Amino acid sequence: MENQQNERMNMNHKFRNRLRELLDEKGCSQALLARSTDVSPAVISKYLNDADKEPLFYIVAKIARFFDVSPEWLGGMNDERMPFQSGTINDIYYRLSSTGKTELYNYGQYLLTKEQQCSEDAVIYEIPLKGKTAAGQPIEYGDPRYDTIAVKSIPKGADFALCVTGDSMEPLIKDGSVVFVKGQPVVENGEIAIVELDGAVTCKKFYYQDGEIKLMSINPKYQPIKEYETIRIIGKVII
Repeated sequence: MENQQNERMNMNHKFRNRLRELLDEKGCSQALLARSTDVSPAVISKYLNDADKEPLFYIVAKIARFFDVSPEWLGGMNDERMPFQSGTINDIYYRLSSTGKTELYNYGQYLLTKEQQCSEDAVIYEIPLKGKTAAGQPIEYGDPRYDTIAVKSIPKGADFALCVTGDSMEPLIKDGSVVFVKGQPVVENGEIAIVELDGAVTCKKFYYQDGEIKLMSINPKYQPIKEYETIRIIGKVII
């Protein structure tokens, strides 16, 4: 609390000194500044002479616009003197009515609180990334010494993730996307599975009918996979 008080006092001190500096630099009287910014002369006088008088932001913005300096510099928030930038939030704030200024301020506070809560609530999870899977012709399975990836959420039941290469499962599963997999040796008809064929891996819809296994793509330009020597289901893709 004491640190915040000291910081405010320091900013007020900078504001007074910089306001005096601008008045001297431009050869501008307090009366002219008051008329030009529609601020009471008494307020300008207090800002210059009362160490405890804390300036209101919208008045700082008005004065900053008049002198073509950034409100942040004039108000003592930073030490880099920059020109007043038309079209910024400061300029919009300056041009609003008193009611509009209050609404903008309140909404800004709401957004700031919301973003802070989202940031605080965000949890990052790690899940094993076991290499790549094809979404087309099978490719060699990932290195068993897999790494992990950080994600914001993991589907319930997922044991690991794979990076998809190929477009045969588009539009549902995009080329280059990551899929989450529940490791299991069997899947139901129509479920999307990660299947090892002759030592390579692919991602396909699994169908078993009349003693025959078909591995189907979602993208209609690809034909079902039927020919292989060995087959092993690695797991079910969780969508």
